[in-house]
Amino acid sequence: MTTRPTSARRLRSGAFVAALASLAVLTAACTGTSGADGSTPPGVDAPSSMGPGPGSSTASTPASSAADVPAADSSATAGQGSSESTAPSTPEQAPPATTPVAPPSAGDINQTVAAVEQTTLAPASFQQAVAVDPEVTATVDGVQQVDATGRGVGEISGPALAYTVTVSNTGSTAVDLAGVSVNVQDQSGAPFSSIEGDPAKPLTGSLAPGQSAQGVYVFTLPADFSGPTTLSLAYAAGAPIALFTGVAS
Repeated sequence: MTTRPTSARRLRSGAFVAALASLAVLTAACTGTSGADGSTPPGVDAPSSMGPGPGSSTASTPASSAADVPAADSSATAGQGSSESTAPSTPEQAPPATTPVAPPSAGDINQTVAAVEQTTLAPASFQQAVAVDPEVTATVDGVQQVDATGRGVGEISGPALAYTVTVSNTGSTAVDLAGVSVNVQDQSGAPFSSIEGDPAKPLTGSLAPGQSAQGVYVFTLPADFSGPTTLSLAYAAGAPIALFTGVAS
């Protein structure tokens, strides 16, 4: 007759079998992790060490010592210091020389200024040369009726009189023609309005000795005007005024 094991015996047998199975699994794991020579098989990462083992040395980058740092070039430093010490300084500039100028004298609003007398020469006919200065002569070569073009403010295009004037320099120095002034009036003294548009061509520039220059001065012709006109010419401020009388051709 066979005797059945008790419950306690069965439990001990199961625990023993489980322990054997666990031991087999651990043995297989160790065998698969390390080869026969103890090396790590391909594809398996070696376990990292938590710290250096006994007798092992920790690799570290050696710190640079003061002896390894190259010393500064003493010659360059010395040269820099010498250049700074020998740099030329900016010389002080002397103040500009000044000439004392007397303050202007006070004026008086009640003071009367003497008028500058300007000589008016006797009337001359057209094409007659008139000495407006010991070394300057003026001539009105003629006057013509033209259709002028108004260009300046208030100028009106239409019938006008164009006077051709010639100034000659008979002296030894140049004459400035920028100051030449020309005006025209009728027999009653009423002035004509000047026109700056074509064909006007006033005298300008400098007139060399022995040379002559010709200019054209244009004035509006009043409606229904007929008769002689008088042209006044002053070649410079304060110079004698020459008068020319004639009829437009």
